[in-house]
Amino acid sequence: MTSAKQENLDWHLNFQDEDYLRLSIRRLEDDSPPLDWCMQFADTIRKRLFPWEGHLSLHDLGCNVGHFCRVLNGLGGDVEYLGYDISETYLAIARTKYPANKFNSLNVEKNKPSSLADVSIAPATLEHIDDWSSALHHVLSTTSRLVLLRSFFGSEAQCDHYKKSGANQSYMIRQFTFQELAELAAGLGFSTQFIRDRATDSVPQFLGCGITRTQYVAVIAKDGS
Repeated sequence: MTSAKQENLDWHLNFQDEDYLRLSIRRLEDDSPPLDWCMQFADTIRKRLFPWEGHLSLHDLGCNVGHFCRVLNGLGGDVEYLGYDISETYLAIARTKYPANKFNSLNVEKNKPSSLADVSIAPATLEHIDDWSSALHHVLSTTSRLVLLRSFFGSEAQCDHYKKSGANQSYMIRQFTFQELAELAAGLGFSTQFIRDRATDSVPQFLGCGITRTQYVAVIAKDGS
């Protein structure tokens, strides 16, 4: 039975529908290829950090149903993975599908991850958070080498709300400026490079509800690492 507290915090129960959940589960099947962003993130980690000594600790912020777990073995080294999400719906699926990996509930806007990581990834997460600067500060301050963000960027900051048919509530979809994210990262000792998103080729996409966004991947590296 779903508790009132869980339902209040659970991203899926509030903002998504059952078609999206079925699609997310389908994407975990062996006959479905890993998502493009997972492959791009894995390629970037290998390019930047491989080979590494010992194990590489990795935090997956907004892990959903565990999509990135499909490419862990291809990273080429020992990886200690920890997935975080605000949705117990997604976490339950991830724990069942990938019992060897750890998954914890976390509201990264309010709290830091409970441990430090060499690498943190945040796919399609930051743009949905009210206090995004606090969330990014929490991620950067607990990451020692590399952060990969997949989000919406442009020349102007924007904030709109999208209401999916069948969902209980609308949710925020931000667009960040390249400058504001790079400046926040620089203040914490990180340098930022923006690269094209492999899945969309960083071509503007109409999302619905009058919202158009362009996705990029921010590669945020600790200075000197």
